[in-house]
Amino acid sequence: MIYRGFVLTISCLLFAGSTLAEPSVPPILEIARSVQADIKDSSRFNLETCNEFLDSRLDLLRANGQSLFFEKGADAEAKKAIFETYAPEIIETFQDIRFGLRSQVASWFDLNNTNPQYRQALGECSLRLRRAMRYGRYIEESLTEWYADRRIGRLGAPGSRAGRVEAERAKAPKLVDPPHDFAKNHGPLNLIVNKEASTYSQLDTPEEKANFDIVDFAQPGDVFAVRGSTFVSAAIARIADEDGQFSHAAYVAGSKDDPENKFVVEALIETGLIITPLREWIEKQQHARVALFRGKNEYQRCYERGSRFALSRSMHLVGSEQDNYPEYGYGQYRLDRLMDSVQLRPKYRVGSDTVPYNFTMNKERNDKLFCSQVVSKSIDSAAQFDNWISLHEASYDNRDLYSMVPDRTVDEFLCGKLDLPTFPSKMSRFFNYRGQGQIHPFLASMGIDSQWTFAPSDMDIEPTAELLIEWRDFSRMQIEDVWLRKTQVVKLQDAIFEELFHQMAQNHYRVSSTFMADRIANGVQVMSYFSPLVGFQRYETEKLPEDMPIEFFKQIYMFNDTIFPKVQRGLMQKEAAEYPLRGYTMHFDEAKEHVCRAIYRDCLNNMVTAKQIDKQRLRASQFTSSSLTRFGRFAPDTDLQSCMVTGFINQGPYGLTQSVAAVPFYQISKEWVIKEHERLNCLYDDGLDQPGRAKNCSKSLYPVNTKDFEASQAALLSLPKDSCSRRDRNSI
Repeated sequence: MIYRGFVLTISCLLFAGSTLAEPSVPPILEIARSVQADIKDSSRFNLETCNEFLDSRLDLLRANGQSLFFEKGADAEAKKAIFETYAPEIIETFQDIRFGLRSQVASWFDLNNTNPQYRQALGECSLRLRRAMRYGRYIEESLTEWYADRRIGRLGAPGSRAGRVEAERAKAPKLVDPPHDFAKNHGPLNLIVNKEASTYSQLDTPEEKANFDIVDFAQPGDVFAVRGSTFVSAAIARIADEDGQFSHAAYVAGSKDDPENKFVVEALIETGLIITPLREWIEKQQHARVALFRGKNEYQRCYERGSRFALSRSMHLVGSEQDNYPEYGYGQYRLDRLMDSVQLRPKYRVGSDTVPYNFTMNKERNDKLFCSQVVSKSIDSAAQFDNWISLHEASYDNRDLYSMVPDRTVDEFLCGKLDLPTFPSKMSRFFNYRGQGQIHPFLASMGIDSQWTFAPSDMDIEPTAELLIEWRDFSRMQIEDVWLRKTQVVKLQDAIFEELFHQMAQNHYRVSSTFMADRIANGVQVMSYFSPLVGFQRYETEKLPEDMPIEFFKQIYMFNDTIFPKVQRGLMQKEAAEYPLRGYTMHFDEAKEHVCRAIYRDCLNNMVTAKQIDKQRLRASQFTSSSLTRFGRFAPDTDLQSCMVTGFINQGPYGLTQSVAAVPFYQISKEWVIKEHERLNCLYDDGLDQPGRAKNCSKSLYPVNTKDFEASQAALLSLPKDSCSRRDRNSI
């Protein structure tokens, strides 16, 4: 909660020179207006001041989050009514701030300037821009959810008419069809148009927004960045050192003027490289977020050439070839290759002649492709051709639709220098597992061998492309027996994987395969060689990709069948229970704290098993059966530096501190594990927080017998600061 005096103080300190308006204007709008004005002031916001400027603003937003929306008190309802009036303007102001920041930073980019200091400064500024884009979306979506519920009331239970309507709509939402007409003066708030873009489309009125057709608007060379609502999508979006909000990229190709001759070229995990008519791709999309990017100014032709190259170099595009792959439906066609450098493997089974998916995420590989790599590799390959590709007017069924003709209208030198992404994502935090310079087992299972990659979220800060429009799906979806808006679900999923990856990188948390996972993985792999279609929809795909490493599949199985549902269930139930009281999505840090505690319980559960502690003793205490269920585990090596030893004890969560570098696993007493299990269960029943019981729990269970720790000079203290409650600058 943030109080008025604090808001006014912060506003005066951070935004000196701005004048506060009448008291009825929400403080958050005053802050947003000040930032919006400062962005346009080159003396305040430039390449030299970028880091300090963005850090100060981001710290304010991160520290307060949704608590900036409105205050509590006797007049809370009156303040909410005022806030509701200003909500559309607040949302649009935050959108303009994001677009303005992006436009300003992109204007400082010079492809020909190779000065190391300049590149480093721009890179650090772009890193903070990525955070600003992430923070802005988070607040916009949370506020829109609150505003929607405020205007229309909370939807009924799944069995009610409102619930059924939302359930039906969730099956096939339209890209530009809002679930509700949120604001008559602003149009549907789930469609955002960047007025800063050089190719700004005149969508000023609600009617223009309501009639907007993305298929007509999209042009060859455009790039879609989307965020799915599955756990795989969440993992992709958050895997880099600097988290992102997109999980997939797709390339638009085809005709400029004929909507029926526009296509989407993309690389999917389950199919490899495929092509889909744009309209069908739009109609069947189920994404929570969709953003459309277009090459900026002179770079637009480079993006367009890349898309023509991708389409023209593909084989078996049209005609009877579609009959060879009827299982993919939706008008999708398999591609044999994207470029001459792709080396195709022998045909082991039907459909294996497509370009396989690149699980290594290394964009320098030429034999396989992942989603974002399709864009970068196409642009790079097109720039190397002497004869450029031109798209001829032709019908959909004409095999001569694409042909090679000379065309020298593009600055070949410029496109040849364009190496996407300008600011690639880094995964360095996973490359020092156990402090030994090893790759974390999770990444190693995928075959990842490079710290750098082209993540879909890199388009968010790509200076050679403009962000034209965004769309969010605010419809309800049912997950874990709970009905939440799709935007709520993906934000909570983001929190789960951000915390999981943090524990993997910092505390060496890992997921070991179980006997069941091994058997299922081996069985599915064998079946996949006999049938091109294996029922595999639970794992986000209709078939097991023949290029998917078996160890990676085991990781997916463990996440999807054990870890993720268990953590997600508690988090979604907590959100559903508290959202009506709070009015907005829980703070990102609070969600991460919930996940952190679940991981801590998992660590203790593993110790119980590894030390073969009598389960009857535990059942006789305060445990429930669910608290003994392990959803992840560590190998019980005698010299194991597990999360319990190197991370949680050293950092001091739940009253634990440790004065030496590490405690060998075998020196941790069974008595201590039992006591800590009891205390944790007292504090958190089945993963749902009950902080009011903390004092009584600590008194009844502490101090514990620490004699087994004396040899290693360890000490247990009584509830110091909980490291699961940390507040990171990078949160959200």
